[in-house]
Amino acid sequence: MWQENWREKLSEYRQGIDEIDFKVLELVGKRMELSERIGEIKIERGLPACVPEREIQVIATRQNWGIRYRLRAKFVKALFRVIMFESKKIQKELVKV
Repeated sequence: MWQENWREKLSEYRQGIDEIDFKVLELVGKRMELSERIGEIKIERGLPACVPEREIQVIATRQNWGIRYRLRAKFVKALFRVIMFESKKIQKELVKV
């Protein structure tokens, strides 16, 4: 049976991945909106865009959360470094506006 419907299963799994990827992008977009709001507060209060202690805390907690989903710590760290890089970029662009 598995030999007969492998193409169907492959297509089903890929469709599932596509749906998850769409949701991931939606959530990252929402995160960037929040990051922009945080940037506006930082500008109003004269706070720095980059807070190294917060970045360390975020990476550490996300690595711990990733354990639940069997995600490697290095992967989670790399993923959130990219996300935080983009967040800081958005916040720094607010200063230029």
